[in-house]
Amino acid sequence: VVHFAEQRAAPYSMKSARHKLYTVDNNINATNHLLAAIVESGLDVHLAHLGTMGVYGYGTAGLRIPEGYLKVTVDTDNGPAEQEI
Repeated sequence: VVHFAEQRAAPYSMKSARHKLYTVDNNINATNHLLAAIVESGLDVHLAHLGTMGVYGYGTAGLRIPEGYLKVTVDTDNGPAEQEI
């Protein structure tokens, strides 16, 4: 199972203490429910949990967390190429 079931909007989680609590509660409970379902299935299931620490905030890091697509440079056999991810 590849688990992407988390709220991804970091700026939303930093709007207020209530928004942060909602985000953490949502993300932890989603993972807990998935783990309970795996146990109840009785199957030999592997879980890959993919998320971001951004949802928990970087308020003291002095960084702006980007939203949407990011411009990156990727090294290829033909030299560097710019892409959006």
